Amino acid sequence: MSSGSQRKTEVSDSCDVMPPDRSVYHPAPGRPRVLKTGKRGRPGKKYAQVLIITDCFETSLNVQEALAGPNKIAWENAMKEEHNALIKKMHGH
Repeated sequence: MSSGSQRKTEVSDSCDVMPPDRSVYHPAPGRPRVLKTGKRGRPGKKYAQVLIITDCFETSLNVQEALAGPNKIAWENAMKEEHNALIKKMHGH
């Protein structure tokens, strides 16, 4: 095997091996490839897939943890903006 035919990806975080129930395959955007099998008839299509790991993302903080952290003012401002946006949307402005 040549070194150009295989690519190695190094993963340094704890999510390098995931059980199948924590990852989801979704169709990737774009056109499918045409499979040329040499048989007669309509050629098959191979769709690209994207693997989405659902358990590897940083979990969000609860309100108490967020307001006790170093970004307290930024969290308060973000919550106020979100609240105002929801009120505005609810009243149809």
